Amino acid sequence: MTQEITEPISITMQSGYDHETNEPINIFVSMRSKAMTVPDGALGIPGTGSLPLLGLKVKTKYVGDFRLYTTDQGQYASTIDMRIKLKNDLLGDDCYIGTKKAPVSLNLIGDDSSVEWFDNAIAMKMNDTAFSVPASSCGLFGWLVDFRAGLPSASGNNAANFQMYLTSKSYTELFPAMRTRATMSGSTAPKLTDRVASLFGSAK
Repeated sequence: MTQEITEPISITMQSGYDHETNEPINIFVSMRSKAMTVPDGALGIPGTGSLPLLGLKVKTKYVGDFRLYTTDQGQYASTIDMRIKLKNDLLGDDCYIGTKKAPVSLNLIGDDSSVEWFDNAIAMKMNDTAFSVPASSCGLFGWLVDFRAGLPSASGNNAANFQMYLTSKSYTELFPAMRTRATMSGSTAPKLTDRVASLFGSAK
């Protein structure tokens, strides 16, 4: 099945540095998203998605391991573990593809030819074609979900394609008191290009 991303998926990350290794670390990560309608509903039959009990929506849920890094080849890359909540009146409130212990783990690689720089953001396409997808955990109707989505699905049978936008703010921009102290000390805020390089860190 194919699911077009029709709603923004927003990730907020607070980053810093490990005091012992001086490596970039995540202090805080959160994901926000809205439910997206699955074309052709729960059965995959054209025209049935709007019928009572047959409509289906999906919503991404953050599990962990969000990283921005640079590959040995110098490409921007990102990892993230997520699970996908399925919303349907018959499936109940605890139906997911992927779990906290066995999530859908993406290792997204940036397409260098798609990189765009804006005044306060960078944009690029991020892709992964090597991840696997586990069977669902949807109780009585789990077999139907797995049949509809072709699960479990091994590596090589799946693809994720995102249009990513990344922007960054320093602590001095977020907190006026820090900005005042920085100005008095003569320091200046880093440029976005420097921040982006810092967020992606070195090769892993």
